[in-house]
Amino acid sequence: MGALAVVATVLLAACPEKQGPPPVTGPDVDAPQDEGAMTPEQMEEVQAVVHAGQPAVTRCYTEELSRRADKSFKGKVTVKILIGTQQAAQKVEIGPSELNAPAVHDCIRETIMRWEFPALVKPNWFTYPFQFSPAY
Repeated sequence: MGALAVVATVLLAACPEKQGPPPVTGPDVDAPQDEGAMTPEQMEEVQAVVHAGQPAVTRCYTEELSRRADKSFKGKVTVKILIGTQQAAQKVEIGPSELNAPAVHDCIRETIMRWEFPALVKPNWFTYPFQFSPAY
């Protein structure tokens, strides 16, 4: 098999889209800031960490794509990350997912658990959709 090309995207738009909910959710940055609330700068830092880690998440998909060699193996995987106060993910949940691939889900979860996030005053949940598709 020749070189494998993959298209994987993570939607990091800060503004809501007109169709459906915004792709990235977290604390409401326009809400009044209470003690321990997340700042817009911290939200940007979290987005930067996810963007920088996207190639590692893509590898989770490409390894399974290579194993399956199936052009129809594609879809969106929504990842929910609980970022804690110690610059790490406290929990990573997968779902919903259009991929029926526990190995990919486990790899994504393990990968994100190794990322270093900004230290937060209090834990916050974030949701990121990753879209995977073969480029061949």
